[in-house]
Amino acid sequence: MERKDSAPNSRGLTSSDWPEAGAFELHVFRVEEGLGNACALRMPDGSWGVVDWGTESDEPLSTLLDLVGPEGFRFIGASHAHEDHTLGLPKLLELCVSRELPVDWLFYPATTLPKPDSPLTRARVYAKKHKIRDTVVGVRIRPPAAPEPDLIAYEEEGDWAVVILAPDDAAVAAQEVAALERDEVAGNATSLVILAYFAETAVPPGLGRLVLPGDATRFTLGSARRMANYHSQLVLHNQAFLVPHHGSKANLPDWLGQYLHGVALVSGRTNSDHHPADSVLEQLRHESLEIFCTSYARCCRQRYGDRAGAGQSHLVRPGPCFGDFVVRVPRSGKATLARSSDDGGSRRTFGICGAPVMRLR
Repeated sequence: MERKDSAPNSRGLTSSDWPEAGAFELHVFRVEEGLGNACALRMPDGSWGVVDWGTESDEPLSTLLDLVGPEGFRFIGASHAHEDHTLGLPKLLELCVSRELPVDWLFYPATTLPKPDSPLTRARVYAKKHKIRDTVVGVRIRPPAAPEPDLIAYEEEGDWAVVILAPDDAAVAAQEVAALERDEVAGNATSLVILAYFAETAVPPGLGRLVLPGDATRFTLGSARRMANYHSQLVLHNQAFLVPHHGSKANLPDWLGQYLHGVALVSGRTNSDHHPADSVLEQLRHESLEIFCTSYARCCRQRYGDRAGAGQSHLVRPGPCFGDFVVRVPRSGKATLARSSDDGGSRRTFGICGAPVMRLR
């Protein structure tokens, strides 16, 4: 698939081309086969990108490609190399090529497996074969001067941007090298943090901003925070936050709560005893934040479900809480859960999720 040589900038779509233009939309899909992130981002001009695609299931892939249409993707990326964030990348790229959908960029961190059968390696090889440009986002040794983020999408007049805040510490680079020597995947400390934001928007309470941290650890999030502190437009205050590592308690620093103002999103596995951790749900539970999970986790019942009786079988079989959902992040005002494939009604009373919403399908 021949690619144009221009940078990943605006495709020239106007607000009249899209009924809800002027906002970011984050689409989070439920991954049925276990833990996994499958997320798509629609930019304010109507163009699309993917940040992690950890599923090979046909349904979310079909839904995504129908939503995107013939314009294709500005970027398809992986926050890090673990399979729960990369499993479906080869299949996604193959479908884009077969349907002649443009893909401007494939991005991924420097931490990649040398094994030829790993999903990210296969995606990289496939992209090269079909002339899809790729770019490696590497760990940086923090310089004395302010480090610049990697720009993956933007509006030509500077109205909005999507940037990558890469880890910037020698310790993370050492993890990459050690993993390469062992022929293993590097740890979550190498995960990229993606920030989408409107320019010239008042910072409090994080208006017009969303953060997708992959499986970033407390250390990696601290690294992103340090980089953001160099640039006033990169502050991590946000209206929509995808909770790292599916709600693992090891990945949420204490300081992060002050940066979360709208909605917190958990891509979790049905009936998991560990993801999201009850301590994470408790940490996120404050009056200015709504919490939405793709699937019901048993920890919700264990921690908050005093009213859940043993005979309520819907709490112990596969199924969604909110399923697939879409969060709209406008330039000003709070982020909202625009729609979802399930209203969570049968399970929500045993957790601490957000309010009922209209069904997507």
